[in-house]
Amino acid sequence: MLEFHPEDFRPLDQIAHYKVEGDKITIETAPHATSPQFDVSLPGPLQLRKLDFDLFYVVAHVLLPFLAVFLGGIAAGIVPKLYSPGRARTITNDTNPTGGSKGKIVLAQTPSNGRGLQGFYCHHRTTLVVIAAGLVLFLRMPDRFLNAQLWAEDALFFTQALENGVHSLFMPYGGYQLLMPRLAEFVATQIPLERVPLFLNLAALAIALTVVSRFLSARCHLPCKALLALAIVFVPRPEDIFLTIENVQWVMSLGLILLVLSDDPQTISERVYDGLAAVLSGLTGVFSVLFLPLFALRLWQRRNIASAILFGLLLATAATQVWFVAHAPQLYAENAGASFDYGLVPVVLGYQLVSRLFFAEWMPYLSLFQLGVLGSIAAIYWGILFFCRGKGVTDRLGRNALLLAFGIALAASLYRFKNVLFIFTTPEHIARYFFPTQMLFIWLLLEETTASLARRTIAYILLFAFLFTSISLFRVAPLWNYDWKKSVEQIRQGENVVVPINPPGWYFQYLGRPK
Repeated sequence: MLEFHPEDFRPLDQIAHYKVEGDKITIETAPHATSPQFDVSLPGPLQLRKLDFDLFYVVAHVLLPFLAVFLGGIAAGIVPKLYSPGRARTITNDTNPTGGSKGKIVLAQTPSNGRGLQGFYCHHRTTLVVIAAGLVLFLRMPDRFLNAQLWAEDALFFTQALENGVHSLFMPYGGYQLLMPRLAEFVATQIPLERVPLFLNLAALAIALTVVSRFLSARCHLPCKALLALAIVFVPRPEDIFLTIENVQWVMSLGLILLVLSDDPQTISERVYDGLAAVLSGLTGVFSVLFLPLFALRLWQRRNIASAILFGLLLATAATQVWFVAHAPQLYAENAGASFDYGLVPVVLGYQLVSRLFFAEWMPYLSLFQLGVLGSIAAIYWGILFFCRGKGVTDRLGRNALLLAFGIALAASLYRFKNVLFIFTTPEHIARYFFPTQMLFIWLLLEETTASLARRTIAYILLFAFLFTSISLFRVAPLWNYDWKKSVEQIRQGENVVVPINPPGWYFQYLGRPK
C-alpha cells in the first residue's frame, strides 16, 4: 500500500484547503467550484487492479460504434437520396454571361405538396421545424428558461447600456462591434430588472430560430433542409453557444453562409430581409471580414445587381470591423511570445472536429497521438470532398462556397489561438470557436448522402455517430444557481450588492438606471 504525505499533493485550481491524514484526504473546495483539480506525486509504483466485466462499458464503447457502422451501411443502401425533387423554381438573371437578353434560369427543385400528413408538413414545414428546434433547446437547457441568469459579458454589456444609453450600441468589445448583443442589452434596460436575464436568453433564442427558419426558405436550396436546421441545435456541448446573447455571433455566422447560398431576392420584403441580415450579422463579430470572399464569389458567379448590393453591404460592414480591430489595443499580449506549434494542428482537428462530434462520451479518452491520427485522416477526407463533385443542387450552386467557408472558419479559429493551441485539446468551454466549422462539416456530410455508394456510406456512418453523440450529450448541466431574484430584491432595498453570475468567478454590480 502506498503511503502519501501532504507534500505529495499540490492543489491546482478551485481548492481552498486540504488535509492529509493517513489514507484519508479532506478537501474544501472554493465557493461554487465546478472542477477542482489536484496534482498528485506517487511515492512509489502504482499497481492497477483489473476491472470486473462492465456491461455498460461494453454497450457504450462497442455496441454504439457497431450500430453507427451497421445503420450507416443500411441507410446508404436503402436511402439513396434524402432530398426529394419537386417543382422547379426559376429566377430572373439580370445579365447573361454569354451575352444576349435577360432570361430565366432553373436553380433547384422545391418539394411538391401532397395530401394528408405529407401535405400538412409541406405547408407548415418551417413552423414545425422552428417549434421542434425551440423545444430541443428547452429540453437541453431548461434552466435557461426556468431559472434564467446573466452569463459572463452579459453583465458588462448591461452595465454599459445603463451608463451610456444609445452610445453603448457602438462600443467595441474584443476589438470589434457586437451590434445584436448590444441592441438586446439596450432594450433590456427598459424592462424590470428581475426579467432581464430571461429577456436576454429569449432574444438569443429568437436569433437562433431565425437562422433555423432560413434553412426552410424557398430561396435556400440545400438537401435535407429540416435535418440541416435541426443539426444546429443538436450540436454536442452547446453550453456557451445557445441562449447566451453575448455569443449570438457564432449562430449568426451560419446565417451569413445561408445568405450566400440563397436565391436573389424577388420582392421588396426579401430585399429588406437580406439587407438587414447582412448589416446586423456583419456588425456582430468579424464574420463579415472572414466571409467576404464568399460574397465576392457569389457576385462573380451571378453578376447581377442584387449580388452587387449584397456584396457592397458586407464590404461596408467588414471595413467597419477592420477599422475597429486596427485601432484596438493589443489583446492577449501575455501569449505573444509563444510560438505556433504546427504539430498540434492535427491534434486539434482530431479533438474538436472528430472526437467531440462523433465519439464524445462513448469512446475511451484518446491520446494526443491518436487524436493527431484522427485529425490527419479527417484532413485527407476534407481534401477528397474538395476535389470530388457531388450530385446535389448544393454542388452546382454552393458546394464551393461551403468548402471555402469551412476552410476560412477553421483557419480563423487556429489563428485566433495560434500561440495557445493546446487549449483546444482540453475540455474547456470554448467549443464556440469551432461551432461554424463543425456545422459546415455536418452540412457537407448531409450533402454527401446524394453522392456515390461508397461516399454516402461513409457519410451515413458519421452522421449516425453524430446522432449517438448528440443523444449521449443531450442534456446540458444546469448553470450554478446564484438566485438572481434574491439579488434583485436586495438591490431594490437599496443595498450595494455584488452579484455573482455564471460562469463562476464573474460578478455584476448594479449601478442604477440613469436619471
